[in-house]
Amino acid sequence: MRSSRAALLVAGIGLVGVGAVEAWRALGIAQLVGMAVWLAGAIALHDALLAPGGAVLSRALERRGAALAPASRGVIRVGVVVGVVLTLITVPAVVAQWRGTFNPTVLTRPYAAVLAGVWLGLAVLTALGVLVAQRRSTVRSS
Repeated sequence: MRSSRAALLVAGIGLVGVGAVEAWRALGIAQLVGMAVWLAGAIALHDALLAPGGAVLSRALERRGAALAPASRGVIRVGVVVGVVLTLITVPAVVAQWRGTFNPTVLTRPYAAVLAGVWLGLAVLTALGVLVAQRRSTVRSS
């Protein structure tokens, strides 16, 4: 196990190094600064919203979801986190589409409707996952 972790660590560091060298070689200073600002914003967004939101969700599930199996609570957590992350990725496209663009070929999909469909599908999959987890826990306990 230790050797596989070490190999993955070395491979990861190597890939980050290749990415950094290629970014330095291919991008200008303004683009590198823009990328650094974007990454800093992503870290701040994670630390300011996603992590505390996940903690609040977990706490609420532990308090109010005592009747649910632990696996069911995990399925709900995963469903909500995936939905929130996909929403954060999609919101800029929705806002840009509402504002309008100079080039009508840039934003060609109905992003708000697609996001609603993604949430609906995610809710269905999460509900199915909870049903399966509940049944499994019921079978194990009897």
